[in-house]
Amino acid sequence: MHLQRLELKNFRNYKEEVFGFAPKINLIIGDNGSGKSNLLEAVFILMKGRSFRSGPEESLVRIGEDSSVLRGIFNSEEREKKIEVGLGREAGKEIRINGQRIVKLKEIKTAFGVVVFCPEDLRLVKGGPEEKRGFLDEVGGDISAKYEYARINFLRTLKQRNNLLKQIKFFQTGQSSLDVWSERFVSSGLRLIDERRKIISVLSDTSQRMFEQIFGDGRKLGLIYQNESFNGDGPDDKTFLETLRKLRDQEIERGVSLIGPHRDDLMLLIGGKDARLYASQGEQRSISLTLRLSQYELLARDDLKSCVLLLDDVMSELDETRRNNLFKLISGAKQALITGTNAHCFNAAQLEGSRVLEMTKDEREARVC
Repeated sequence: MHLQRLELKNFRNYKEEVFGFAPKINLIIGDNGSGKSNLLEAVFILMKGRSFRSGPEESLVRIGEDSSVLRGIFNSEEREKKIEVGLGREAGKEIRINGQRIVKLKEIKTAFGVVVFCPEDLRLVKGGPEEKRGFLDEVGGDISAKYEYARINFLRTLKQRNNLLKQIKFFQTGQSSLDVWSERFVSSGLRLIDERRKIISVLSDTSQRMFEQIFGDGRKLGLIYQNESFNGDGPDDKTFLETLRKLRDQEIERGVSLIGPHRDDLMLLIGGKDARLYASQGEQRSISLTLRLSQYELLARDDLKSCVLLLDDVMSELDETRRNNLFKLISGAKQALITGTNAHCFNAAQLEGSRVLEMTKDEREARVC
């Protein structure tokens, strides 16, 4: 099942537009400011229920309008699925699949999968531990129900334990319950750690293979999970609990849990060196792209999902050889939408085998080459 038709009304810079897409590769070519990134954002919102950009949802509504509507039709030989997202400055957001209102976003997750690479993804390498954990949780939550359960369960336990620490600090009550909540914290934390290590193991293998396929310079791309609550041999509940006991007074004083998977980090290595510190910006961008491509491959293994890969201005900073390597790699995607400012980034065979949407600030038209 692929995205066949997209209708936008009062979304970002679009007044009212309709786009048609083909299975496999779709190239969206246009000048800066023509709405290419906004188009990818609209597809992401349809399939994820939220934007990949920061900012309030009211900003998605075209200036001067009160509401916007996004509609998508996903099609296969056997069936058709329609999804609609309404966005209102005052009414908020409403999502419907085949006319049925969706209350929880996980209902979208079971049917659709989407991955986007955009310039902001440099944060996957340059950002701090919070960005790295967010990436792991996004990947894990999309492909594993066990991972998502472990994450939610840990966060609930973390919240309860932190509340108890604050209660002890400010009211000097509840100390007898701290050991019980610490044991629950360790148990739920180790489950999440274990799920994260599984995800990293699969991501590491996939990312190294893709990095070599695209960039082919012989350097290894490494992913290392960093956690203070277990040793190098694996999760250790005794070490975790003992460390909590040593930190007990500090945690009460500060009212927060000072160790655990909520403070984990993901170290990215290129050629054995920390990519955040030693990789150039071009190399960091290459690593970020590889991580997103790996995320998509893992997601697309689910045959029941409609999976779309969105690549925003990815070709402009690659040389011809690496552009061809990347195009060959993504040609196996279920469906991909790739933006660019210049059709010369693609060779004749690539253009011939893709649907090309040519866009300008004044008018947009789709044509098949």
